[in-house]
Amino acid sequence: MLLVPSAREQFPMLQYGDTSEKAKDRWNLKGKSLLLRHFQRYFQGIVLADNKLNTRNWKLSPRSCSNDLRTYAGGPAGNYSNYSVARVQFSDRAIEVDARNQAQMEKALRNADAATNFALLVLATKNTEAYANFKNLCDRFYGIQSICVTQTALEGNRGQLMGNLMLKLNLKTAGSNHSAAGAMLQDTMKNTLVLGADVTHPGKGSIAGCPSIAAIVGSVDNRGGRFLGSMRLQSQDNKEVCTCSHLSSHEQNH
Repeated sequence: MLLVPSAREQFPMLQYGDTSEKAKDRWNLKGKSLLLRHFQRYFQGIVLADNKLNTRNWKLSPRSCSNDLRTYAGGPAGNYSNYSVARVQFSDRAIEVDARNQAQMEKALRNADAATNFALLVLATKNTEAYANFKNLCDRFYGIQSICVTQTALEGNRGQLMGNLMLKLNLKTAGSNHSAAGAMLQDTMKNTLVLGADVTHPGKGSIAGCPSIAAIVGSVDNRGGRFLGSMRLQSQDNKEVCTCSHLSSHEQNH
């Protein structure tokens, strides 16, 4: 029998903006502020609405979702649901699109106001192709931040959903959500670069034309909360290549 020396670590103390507590089996942001926020960041948003949405219930409407997102991101001071991560203003009306039609989404984004730097897509249900097309347009073609929500998610606990979206939105403003409490992590990370690299290939459920991708990320703060990344499409020569310039390289032949 092979015995491998091991140790079981205890849950760490988590540091939020103004409080710290022992980590549990799930995140709970109720009554907490995030570690680092840039509330002055301003987003002028556009709302794209899937034409297959159920429009009979106000709570499930794109306008209800965008109103809540704006309030949770940066509503009135003292509002119980305010995370103060950004100021968000959406256009007056949602633009209905066939979310599975990339040309329709591209047209909506192309015709948006020049100041638009944020897009919200509300889908009826999860759809891999619609999500991929939306992110591809926002990330690669228009260079704007984006969030996608499904109507089925809006049916659940709205506060929990918005809390999750605020974590994502705060990272999009170069903020940090939380970290390990105490000075040990900061002392270690101030002179340490943490790198992560991987190569991913399309699986059986991937949409047609989905490429292989090589990516690398590196830490840029002493809290372990911010990582900048670079992504490249794989070539078609039956090789996996994941390279970090000036640091390391790896090439593996199949």
